[in-house]
Amino acid sequence: MSDGLLGLDALRQTLAEPLEASPPGPEILARAASEACALAREAYERNSASAVASAERVLYTLNVNNAFTPPVQGVPGVIWNVLTRAKMRAAVHAPRVPDTLELDEMNRLLLGAVEEHGAATHPFVDRIVADPDIKGLVVFAKNWFTTAHGFTAQLIAMAQRAKPAMRDVVLRNLADEFDGIDHELLRARFRERVGAQYEPSRAVNDPEHLTEAFGVLNYRTGVCSLNNTAYALGSFYSVEAATPPMCKHLVDGLRKRGFEEEAIRTFSLHVDVDEDHAGEWLEAINGQGSLSPAERAMVVRGALGQLAQRRAWFETMQTYVYGKR
Repeated sequence: MSDGLLGLDALRQTLAEPLEASPPGPEILARAASEACALAREAYERNSASAVASAERVLYTLNVNNAFTPPVQGVPGVIWNVLTRAKMRAAVHAPRVPDTLELDEMNRLLLGAVEEHGAATHPFVDRIVADPDIKGLVVFAKNWFTTAHGFTAQLIAMAQRAKPAMRDVVLRNLADEFDGIDHELLRARFRERVGAQYEPSRAVNDPEHLTEAFGVLNYRTGVCSLNNTAYALGSFYSVEAATPPMCKHLVDGLRKRGFEEEAIRTFSLHVDVDEDHAGEWLEAINGQGSLSPAERAMVVRGALGQLAQRRAWFETMQTYVYGKR
């Protein structure tokens, strides 16, 4: 997308403007709102594939160029708000989830969703680690690290908004991101091993970076920007719970393929650590008095929304690499 106020280059330039720059007038802001509303309607109400591709790339550009926070500049701020709100409303819409939930029902829905959606991704992982053609691993690496980008910043945003009863678990998870392990170095070793590159500023122009991977990142940024963190709690729990089984499939397969331990440490580390994190998230969600019945329903919707974004990403990678089943 390059035309109008939604053009990616123009948005990047506006985000970099100094505070002293002249603000846009009401006519420009109204035009930005109109263009964003039209795109949001096509993308998140009518599910137009081309509109979704444009909307997710606009949001990705705004998120990665503004530290995963809502922009204060007028035009980007309007566009980010319209698109993010539309995406969130569509993503967490779950008619089968009641408006309120008791603890037992919340846990049943959470655990069932993680098992169902998580397991659905494993056949693709098993296929790419066994495939002599490296293309599947390259596409996976590029898109995996796209989805992981901003994770720490999103945790920080959530910690700022979390209730005291939840803040401790968020801060513990955040501390683990700074525990002396250079996670970016570990990711880089795997990328280099398979010959993949991830440069955030160029990802939107790389056909191997798929729309659905941008969608995963944008969803997590969106739920962490909400004042009530219930949706974000479900999102992060589902991420931490679904990741270890997938990483185990990757580690087992890549070891059989002869990958060095250092090249796959970014995945082997997650097998144990994220299981602990998932347990901590679930314990906090179940803590006495931590959530109202309505917020428990929001937790489930937040998890279902994240898992649906993740599943769509894996299905698109499957189609991109191997064609339709």
